[in-house]
Amino acid sequence: VLAVCLYPELLQDQTLRLDVRLRAQKLLQACAGGSVGSYSVTPAGQPYIIQKIAKFITRRDAGVPSSPNNIILSSGCQRTLMTVVKLLVGGEGQPPTGVLTPVPCPHTLPPLLDHAGVTLVPYVLREDRGWTVDLDQLHLDLQTARGCCRPRAIYISNPGNPTGHLQDKEMIEKMIRFAAAEELLLLVIEVDQDAVYGPGKEFVSYKKVLSEMDREFSETVQLASFHSVSNPIFGE
Repeated sequence: VLAVCLYPELLQDQTLRLDVRLRAQKLLQACAGGSVGSYSVTPAGQPYIIQKIAKFITRRDAGVPSSPNNIILSSGCQRTLMTVVKLLVGGEGQPPTGVLTPVPCPHTLPPLLDHAGVTLVPYVLREDRGWTVDLDQLHLDLQTARGCCRPRAIYISNPGNPTGHLQDKEMIEKMIRFAAAEELLLLVIEVDQDAVYGPGKEFVSYKKVLSEMDREFSETVQLASFHSVSNPIFGE
């Protein structure tokens, strides 16, 4: 479908399934000028596509509603993450902004934070426990960091990149409670949510867990979750 949207001449290719061509055609009709290269009518992206994404998130989260007003389309996860992180940076004379960052983490993250002018605050994932977060150590790392910067967010990759660790509902709730207690923004990268394999393994989104928690969390904790169409969804 994406290939047809990017190269509309494929609409005439009879070797492609009819449902693929019809879906691509509908997407193109929703774009100004019939092209995905046209400007969006709203800053957040094409309304038709945003509506579709909201329905996908609602279906993924077993009926927990997703509002189109809370969805922003961009040209890539990294660019959006950079935008959000830059919004956290304080003004002149303010202490440096810190972001709690897992170790190991994606190789693109440290230079991104450095370019944004943000201090990387490492927290080490426990390999001996299947790459889980040690909450006691996380608290210590946060307190230590406050001596040199102002931590304002915590970066979480779920499923983990590059570890592959998948957080369950209980662990997600603990991370949300930690963020609430420390007044941190949750930056949750969930781009590999469709690449979960193994018996008894199931992806649960931070949004779903947060929405189902008590109002003291669901109405106060700030969450920015990221997804992308560029990541693989099939195992080799």
